[in-house]
Amino acid sequence: FLLWFLFVQALMATMLFVIAPLLPFRRFKARKAVVGYFFFIGLGFILVEVALIQKLAFLLGNITISASLVLFTMLVFSGAGALSSTRLGKLSIVVPAICLMLLLYSLILQRLISSLLGLPIAAKWLIVIALFAPVAFLMGMPFPTALKQISEREVPWAFAVNGAASVLGSVLAIIIASEVGYYAVFVAAAVCYFLAYLGFLRLSGQRNKADSSYEA
Repeated sequence: FLLWFLFVQALMATMLFVIAPLLPFRRFKARKAVVGYFFFIGLGFILVEVALIQKLAFLLGNITISASLVLFTMLVFSGAGALSSTRLGKLSIVVPAICLMLLLYSLILQRLISSLLGLPIAAKWLIVIALFAPVAFLMGMPFPTALKQISEREVPWAFAVNGAASVLGSVLAIIIASEVGYYAVFVAAAVCYFLAYLGFLRLSGQRNKADSSYEA
């Protein structure tokens, strides 16, 4: 009950402070691709992060170590991915790779954790970093890549929607894990990145149309 209460509370705050300001000015229709894209990549990212923190706590001994190691891996390597996005951030390749990796984790993570329980703690840390650094690297690319596709006026909305999705997703991840299982959290994250990619295609189409109108 408490989790659902927190989720509804966060959802209402998101609607009030992020979505509602767009509606009176008829800007939502023009910016719904931006809202959808940045919402889904924020939601997908936090779903993976929270699921890993919770799931790896059993392997690493306690939640504090798990949170520290997962946050270190996700933030450092996603930051490296963001820096590399100019050269490597082709979302037609990056997003399908993220989706496939997340679906793979949903299938093998439980058995993998069971097989690593007997290893020394330092070996567990290294294996965890090696396993999740690649997907963290790729997950750092969609945000900066899409920022180049939007106008300066839309950038604050992108950050606002992305941040709101992170709040919602942190609660939603626990709800999904409790009701269905942690494998479902990774599947949900993969779906989020797929939906974000559809939004990116729409963003790119809008930009190309605007460029054509400007040239005309």
